[in-house]
Amino acid sequence: MTGFISEHIRGLIWIYNVCGIKDDKAWDLFNDGIFLDLVMTCHFSQFQLMWPHQRSRSLPFREWWAAFRSYWWQMLDTSRDQMKNWR
Repeated sequence: MTGFISEHIRGLIWIYNVCGIKDDKAWDLFNDGIFLDLVMTCHFSQFQLMWPHQRSRSLPFREWWAAFRSYWWQMLDTSRDQMKNWR
């Protein structure tokens, strides 16, 4: 299941044309991944309550968002490397 989710995320990164974690389109991808995409909503549904705290500076929320963004950064890096190899 984890491999399937990873491949799905990589496909969405390509569809959204997200180049990096600081890309403006990255937040759209995060939002759609947590709330709209059927495959990822099942996987990330426990994080839906954290969304309103995405810009919070308090410790538990900031740490959680840092971990969440790190996970996505890893997916973005892997996807970028795969796309370079594909080309």
